[in-house]
Amino acid sequence: MMKTGWYSLLQITDSLFPSGAFAHSYGLEGLLERNGGVDVATWRAILAEIWSTHLLRSDGLLGLRAHRAMIAGDLARVCDADRELHAMKLPRELRAASTSTGRAFLAEASAAFSIPDVGALCEQVEAGTSPGNHAIVFQAVAAVLGADEHESLVTWGYQTMAQMTAALLRLGGLGHRAATSLIAGLQPVVEDGARRVLDLDPGDVASFAPLLEIASMRHERQYSRLFRS
Repeated sequence: MMKTGWYSLLQITDSLFPSGAFAHSYGLEGLLERNGGVDVATWRAILAEIWSTHLLRSDGLLGLRAHRAMIAGDLARVCDADRELHAMKLPRELRAASTSTGRAFLAEASAAFSIPDVGALCEQVEAGTSPGNHAIVFQAVAAVLGADEHESLVTWGYQTMAQMTAALLRLGGLGHRAATSLIAGLQPVVEDGARRVLDLDPGDVASFAPLLEIASMRHERQYSRLFRS
């Protein structure tokens, strides 16, 4: 029998759930500008590295903290994790991408599910007391929808990898079949990474993605560009 909440979890992961993510490449357009002609295997290695050394230990671990806080009914701790993640995002574009998609996602979730805890978090974000980073609000909403910690991390990880792959597709870096292959090839990376994060200490938050961050900073002044980040 299907677990309660699975339908809603699939809904918030689907590209039809509006968050404005289609407008962002999360630094990949800047990377592609200086590294054209990259094959699928290399893109898989690049995305796997972004996931493992950057996203997992920052957005993922702080998102997990938000998930646990939401289960405990501790909204203040959710907002603390949100502010900490915001402070870690050095490039302006990556910071703006995280909050613009997070705020849009949270507003839609609040309207779609009518759950008091989600509405309360939305009020905090709208009031400016919490930035509304996507990883934080996604995992907070997943928590109240009934997803356990690993399910929440994996679905957020899948969505993140799918959005980045879609950006590569639109940039002409991949064809449709290669994009499908790329997402499938990242499955063990996402799932294993999510399991490892569950065993980390809350103080193990870290991020190391200098090439991505530099590419994002250069992207702000790129002469011709398709994405906002």
